[in-house]
Amino acid sequence: MKIDSATNFIKRASIHKIHEKYTGANFVYTETKKEEALNAWQRFKLWLAEIFKELFNFDTPDGSKKAVNVFLKIFGFIVIIFVLFKIISAYVNNDGNWVFGRKSDKININATNIESNIHQADFNVLIEESLLKNDYRSAIRYYYLLSLKKLSEKEIIDWDSEKTNYDYYQEIKDEKVKKQFQYISYIYDYCWYGEFNIEKQEFETSKKAFDKLFDLV
Repeated sequence: MKIDSATNFIKRASIHKIHEKYTGANFVYTETKKEEALNAWQRFKLWLAEIFKELFNFDTPDGSKKAVNVFLKIFGFIVIIFVLFKIISAYVNNDGNWVFGRKSDKININATNIESNIHQADFNVLIEESLLKNDYRSAIRYYYLLSLKKLSEKEIIDWDSEKTNYDYYQEIKDEKVKKQFQYISYIYDYCWYGEFNIEKQEFETSKKAFDKLFDLV
């Protein structure tokens, strides 16, 4: 009986020690997952992936995620190409105004640097040459620059190639001149920047508007 009691005591003591030995933190095998917070970009991609999954019936979430990644890369490439194209176009045309507003807001004539030399240019000759070619659109252009030249010579406006039609309009004090200038500016923008070809009859009507302005100044 004593032997059995001793044996049972040893077994209980061994089991107790085993429990003590393997109760440390290193022996806890319960798996815990840390949830990482998603940023706005990741949430957007997940949202887009859900849309792709619904639209294209992807079998797995991974398939829609891959499609989103491909789509975003292609879209980014297109945006870069578009921006480069606009930059190159602005450089070639010597006109950076596409970023800030319509090209028609600025008097920007590239041919022979007329925009920098309106006081030296003989617009009457340029108008006659345009009419001989039946190029009424160019004739309207030269008439408009001639009107700016006359207004500048009369000190009604302060000429500057960087100014807009509206800048000149604001500088004119006489209401009759101001109203007529507004009208010929409309004709000029319509014919030149609107790139509308006009016929002889339309040109003759437009010419009367310019002549009326010249009479007023």
